[in-house]
Amino acid sequence: MLPSETRQNFKKESNPIFREDLRSFFDMEELNGKKRWVIQDCLLRNPNDPVLLVSDSIKFIIEHLDGLHTFDQITGIVNSEFKGNISENKVRRLVNELDKMLFLENEKFLLKYNSLEKEIEKRGTYDHSWLDLYKKPELIEQAINSISLDQDSHHTILVPHAEHKISYSMAAQGIAMLRNQLEEDNPLIIIGPNHVTPKVAGVFLGNKNFRTPMGDVEVDKKTIEYLKNLNPSIFKINNIIHQREHSIALQIPFIRTLLPNQTKVIPIVISFGEGDNWLETIKEISYYIKDFFKEKKIRILISGDLFHYSPLWIENLGDREDKEMLLNSSQYIYNWDTTALEKLSKGDLQTFSKLGFLGRYCATAPIWLSWEILNLRRAGIISYSHIGDFIKDGNGVSCALSYFE
Repeated sequence: MLPSETRQNFKKESNPIFREDLRSFFDMEELNGKKRWVIQDCLLRNPNDPVLLVSDSIKFIIEHLDGLHTFDQITGIVNSEFKGNISENKVRRLVNELDKMLFLENEKFLLKYNSLEKEIEKRGTYDHSWLDLYKKPELIEQAINSISLDQDSHHTILVPHAEHKISYSMAAQGIAMLRNQLEEDNPLIIIGPNHVTPKVAGVFLGNKNFRTPMGDVEVDKKTIEYLKNLNPSIFKINNIIHQREHSIALQIPFIRTLLPNQTKVIPIVISFGEGDNWLETIKEISYYIKDFFKEKKIRILISGDLFHYSPLWIENLGDREDKEMLLNSSQYIYNWDTTALEKLSKGDLQTFSKLGFLGRYCATAPIWLSWEILNLRRAGIISYSHIGDFIKDGNGVSCALSYFE
């Protein structure tokens, strides 16, 4: 839960609570030759800031910092699980270190959170200068210069958001294909995944303008306020998430450069936590958006990547017979993605999503929502690429530029 929607009277310190919003245990990295779980605070810190790496036993302790267990109880549980002799003092020292990093749900965390909210409110815009694309305008120019002018125009486009020149070129090409679709009074809806607080289910809107090296991109504040008031339990405004999220921010410079200057955007990031009712939630979200735009043309830019190849994905392979092949061949990932994209091109969203969840596609939920809003039938795949290392302990991602109809 986020401070804006959870208890503000925190429990006593004898029952510590680890922050649910942290991007924890989604990934693994190697430390001194051993696999370690990654804990990343993308809410209070920029996503490219250092991460914390912890062992299985520390992960187990942290999972019991739920406000229901005392230090004594946690000590007993972890010793029983790992057949060890961990003292209560060691557990307390760990909790103290987590507290210093603001990883606990308490007053110190709340103060920092409120301070960031006020900072964004005072500035009045999102500042994504921590992203390479914003620090190096030549990357924007290079991507724009790569645009092919012979592509057709489409009302719904999927573009990637990996921080790489290939991804930037795909994004520029896709956004250019929206150019002739936008009418003066119609905003552009941008739907991306929530990498910042993926465990917190919700639809998070942003109501601040985006600042870029070429000028600001205006947010359609009137529509965002309307959606929020329509159903506050579904549509929530969270400017800290949008300040930290890169999936939408990486599209903004191309929107500013390639689309008419008066183009307004409606930024939406979605996450479904660990619940099973995500499809029902998507249908409900789409109902409200369709109802609001029933007299206008809806144009959607979907920001999402495909296969995320990482040490944790490798760990989850278990003892499969073809594991060695998977670890040494990007061809397997290509075949996986090709199958998924073929299903999407034929309108088989169910099979695409199944492969997407297994392959950790962050594009799956944004595509589903767009599909429901516009009653889409199929996709056309324009280009596809791998970014990064798909061998052994590499971290690679695949991406596609697609249109929908």
